[in-house]
Amino acid sequence: VLGLIFHRLGAIEMKGVIMTRHIATFGRLFLLVTTAAIAAPALATSLTIVNPSFEGEVLTCAPGFFCFVDGIIPGWSVSSIPQTATFKPSIGAGGEFPGGIPDGVNVAAIGNQTATGAISQILSVNLQANTVYTLSAAVGNRADFPYSGYSMELDAGSNVLMSSSAVNPAPGKFLVDSFSFTTTASTVGLGQPIVIRFSSLVSDAQVDFD
Repeated sequence: VLGLIFHRLGAIEMKGVIMTRHIATFGRLFLLVTTAAIAAPALATSLTIVNPSFEGEVLTCAPGFFCFVDGIIPGWSVSSIPQTATFKPSIGAGGEFPGGIPDGVNVAAIGNQTATGAISQILSVNLQANTVYTLSAAVGNRADFPYSGYSMELDAGSNVLMSSSAVNPAPGKFLVDSFSFTTTASTVGLGQPIVIRFSSLVSDAQVDFD
C-alpha cells in the first residue's frame, strides 16, 4: 500500500500511501492499502503512486506458494529479478496469510533463498520545503517462509530523508508501519523527485508488502 498527499490549509483530499501536510497544520493520518483518512482543517493534495496495492499484474494461478511472477511489479523498479515478485498468497487455514491480506489478492514479495531485494518508485513530484510527509505501508510476514525484516525509505533523488523498520509482524500477519518527515528551507534534496523504496534485510528470507 502506497500513496502521497501534500497538505496546505483548506479542505481535504485523500489518495494513496505517502501523505504530506503543511507544518502549520496538525492532523492524524491513517492509511491502509489504498485508502487514507486525515482529521485536520487542511488542504491535502494527493500524489499518485502507481500500482500501490500491487494488483497491476494479474495472476491466473491458484493462490499459494507457487503463484508468483519474478521481477514483474508494474510501475516499480526492481533490484533484481529472482529476489522480487508479484505474489498471490493463499489465505485462510494453512495459507501464507491465514487472516487475509490488507487489499486485493496480490502483495509485493521481496527477498528469496539466495539474496535480499528491493523495489522503488520515482514519483512525479519533487520535494517541497516546510512540509510534513508521512509514509505508511502494510508489512507482512508469511507463515511458510523465514522473515527477512525490512526497510522502508522516503528519499529525494539519491538523498535518504528517513527510513523505518519499526514493526515486527507475527508469522502469517501484517502490521502497518508509518513515519513522518518534516522538511525545512534547508533540507537536503529540495526540488529533487520523491522516491519511495522498500527492501528486505537478510537472505534466505522474505518480506511482503501490501
